[in-house]
Amino acid sequence: MPQGLSIHLGLNHIDPTAYGGFEGRLAGCLNDAAAMQKIASAMGYSTESLLDEQATSANLIAAISSAAGRLTTGDILLLTYSGHGAEVPDPTHTEPTGMNQTWVLFDRLFVDDELYALWSRFAAGVRIFVLSDSCHSGTVTRDMQYANALAGNAALSRGYGVPEDTQPQFRNMPVDRQQETYQAHKLVYDVIGTYTPKDLPVQANILLISGCQDNQLSADGAVNGLFTQNLLQVWNGGFQGDYRRFQQAIVALMPPTQVPNYYVVGAPSPEFERQQPFSITPGTGGSGGPGIAGSGASGTAGSGSQAQNEAAQWLATIKTRMSSDPWFEIRLRLNPRGTLAAAGVPAAVVDDVLSRLWS
Repeated sequence: MPQGLSIHLGLNHIDPTAYGGFEGRLAGCLNDAAAMQKIASAMGYSTESLLDEQATSANLIAAISSAAGRLTTGDILLLTYSGHGAEVPDPTHTEPTGMNQTWVLFDRLFVDDELYALWSRFAAGVRIFVLSDSCHSGTVTRDMQYANALAGNAALSRGYGVPEDTQPQFRNMPVDRQQETYQAHKLVYDVIGTYTPKDLPVQANILLISGCQDNQLSADGAVNGLFTQNLLQVWNGGFQGDYRRFQQAIVALMPPTQVPNYYVVGAPSPEFERQQPFSITPGTGGSGGPGIAGSGASGTAGSGSQAQNEAAQWLATIKTRMSSDPWFEIRLRLNPRGTLAAAGVPAAVVDDVLSRLWS
C-alpha cells in the first residue's frame, strides 16, 4: 500500500541576525502551512510542520532526507513552502539569468540547487508534489511597476483582495536586503552555488506549482497568501481533476499579474500528472470539501458543463499569455473579441472567458 509523507514550511518572520536586521514580517504563512497540513492529514499523509524558528536549513535537509529514506516506488511526498523568496548570484554562471533562486529560511537562504540535489536521493517512481507560495523575482523597477499598475485600478485591486489604491504586501525579499545578505555571507553562498552537484540523476517524478510566474510577485494576505487562498477555494469546492486542471482552476481565480506556474522536474510521469492532486494511491483520489482547510466557496470547482471547463482552461491560458506579453494585453483591451478569436478561443466560450477575465 503506497504511503504519503508531507512537510509544511511557513515563515511569518526570519532571524534578523542572519539577514542584516531584516525580519521579513508576513501575515499569512503560518496559516498557509496549517491549511496545507490539514489537507494532507485528511488525505492520509503522515505530516510534519516546520514553522518560523523550526524552518532552518538543517531541519529541512533532515526532513527531506528522512523522507527519501522511507519512501519507495509508488509513494508520495508533499512539500509546501510559504514565505519570502530571493535570489543570489550564480558563481558557476550556468543559470540563464545569472541568479540562483532561493527560499528564505529562518537561518539562511536555501538555494534551488540544494533542493535539486536532495531530489536525487529518492528512489525511482517516488512522486513528489511541491507547492511554493513565494516569489523570487522582485526588483526595484518591478515593485514600482506593480504599484503603478494597482494605482486607480479597482478591478486589479479586487483581484488581490485589497482596497483601491492600496498595494498588497508581496513575498519577495527586498532587493537591497538580498544584496546585503549575499555580501555578508558571500563565501557560504558561493560555496553552495559552486559545489552543490547540479547534474545528479533524479529518478523521482516531481511536480511543482508555484505562486506566480518567474517574472511576477506573489501577494501575502491577512489570512493566507493569495495563491494559497485561491488553492483552498478550488480544493474546498470539491475539485475533481488532474494536476494540470488543478493549476488552471487556481489560475482562473488569480489576477493577471499573478499567474501560478507549473513545472515538471526529474523523470517525467504523465501518469502522475493525470492523478487527482494529493492522492496517495495512484489512480485514485479524494476530493476537497467545505471545511477541509481554511475558508472556501461552496459549489464544485472543476465540475459542471464541458463549456465551463473549457472556458476555465482558456482563461488560464489567456492569463498566462498576458503575464508574459504586455502587447497581447493591450490588444485584448482594445479589441477583446477579435484578440481572443485570433488566439484560438472558441466562439462558444468567448463571453464566459471575458466575463471572468475582467471580474
